Amino acid sequence: MRYVIMVLLAALLVSCATVPNKLSLTNDDDVAYVRLIWQESNPAYYSDLDSADLAWRRAQVFVARFGTSIRRSYDYCIDTAAPTYGDMPGIIPLSFTVTRLKEQDKVEICVNCTAAGFTDADRLAAKALLHYMRTGQLRAHLIGKDYEISALIREAQATQ
Repeated sequence: MRYVIMVLLAALLVSCATVPNKLSLTNDDDVAYVRLIWQESNPAYYSDLDSADLAWRRAQVFVARFGTSIRRSYDYCIDTAAPTYGDMPGIIPLSFTVTRLKEQDKVEICVNCTAAGFTDADRLAAKALLHYMRTGQLRAHLIGKDYEISALIREAQATQ
């Protein structure tokens, strides 16, 4: 009986420690997009107020669409609830804090994203948001998924 209990406990521990398999980026356009967005700087700076206002509106839309429920939304800050698993099946919950600081001749927008669990989904989402704010371009199907992008990240960091 002890042996059976020990085996069951060991199986339970192994199943809890198992990390889900990462998804592979197989589409060349998706790989090119990840390489492109990794060049975005954080914080982002805008010298034109109209561009800064458009970027802020895009940030609001992005966070409302891909983030957990919004806790606070002001003219200078968007903040969402902490991420927890189980809220959205098949999607990694993402929490965002986006801040805007207006100075005399420029606007600074800073993005912070946290994902539930051990994943690169938060870094991918933060870079995608920065790119979307600047260009309006987005590959939405990549957001909230755990893609294996560590090799692309290392490649991008090596070229910076």
